[in-house]
Amino acid sequence: MRFFDLVYYAIYKFYFYYNEKHAASTASLVTAFCITMNILTVLLLLVDTTQFKDIAIKGFAIVLLVIADIFTYLRYIYFERPSLAELSSYWEHRSATFRTWLRTLIILYVVSSFIAVFGVAIYMGTNR
Repeated sequence: MRFFDLVYYAIYKFYFYYNEKHAASTASLVTAFCITMNILTVLLLLVDTTQFKDIAIKGFAIVLLVIADIFTYLRYIYFERPSLAELSSYWEHRSATFRTWLRTLIILYVVSSFIAVFGVAIYMGTNR
């Protein structure tokens, strides 16, 4: 299991409790958004610390982010790799302590993804 698969499954379980129809698509979009925020944070740091200030890096970043979002959405919704049954089996066969630890790690990952990208953007904006 990849870490992002477990992020997807945890978000799926959370949204499934509230909205059964769209839990899978919402979970895939949130997972894709977190991955996009990570890539964007790295790209912002590269732009700030190197001489890549031209339009080419911005175009590359947009293409990379769109591809990452589309690939993640398609992977979980249309290709269903891994399936929800596989993820559920993996999750249920772990100890309660491990699941609690993993839930905490996933929450920290999602929150830190948002904080990192906005923190770097605010830092870059104030230093210009």
